[in-house]
Amino acid sequence: VILGLLLVFWTNRAYERWWEARTLWGQLVNTCRNQAVKIKVLTKVPAADLRQCESLLIAFPYALKDHLRGGCELSEVPGFENAADSPQHVPSYLTSKLYELFRKWFDADLITGDELRILDLEANKLLEITGGCERIRNTPIANSYRRFIHQLVALHLIALPWGLSQEFRDATVVIVTIAAYFMIGITVIAQVIEEPFGHDQDDLDLNRLSGVIETTVREIFGR
Repeated sequence: VILGLLLVFWTNRAYERWWEARTLWGQLVNTCRNQAVKIKVLTKVPAADLRQCESLLIAFPYALKDHLRGGCELSEVPGFENAADSPQHVPSYLTSKLYELFRKWFDADLITGDELRILDLEANKLLEITGGCERIRNTPIANSYRRFIHQLVALHLIALPWGLSQEFRDATVVIVTIAAYFMIGITVIAQVIEEPFGHDQDDLDLNRLSGVIETTVREIFGR
């Protein structure tokens, strides 16, 4: 019973991390779309600035994806291959460039204070989503808890045949094998899904989500 409760807790906690990460990236899709619509429809700014906003919004999910997977260079982000800058935190850099455009428009009276607040509402979410994803990546489930469950599973499977052999005799091998399959399988699933930003099959498909954002943003600015 104790082992079952520990395994269920670990699996549920790992899935909560995976689902929260998926929710954050769903918010990123909506935020980029909303920001693109607001910039395109609510502002009357030069075409060159619109193209720059388009590039920044398209680049952001790719930069965040690489940032969560171990590191991101600005020159590796689509649209910034020839960039001279080399920021350590590329998502923050791209967001700051977006705010520089907002300040430029406001100083030139191209947008009002109310319009600036509307644009800030979505731009602020970019960094909030980044922070949420970083919290998931940088705060894994405690190693001591993980090691304890591994040890408990191993001890249980070692002791199980001794408790079943007298009653089930030759069938003990089959029963222990089935029990080992389920218990080890649950621990493997928990380990895989608790890190949702990697390259495994069960991790989030960040490439597809980044592509969805790129396609939608291009369509909005291309109208």
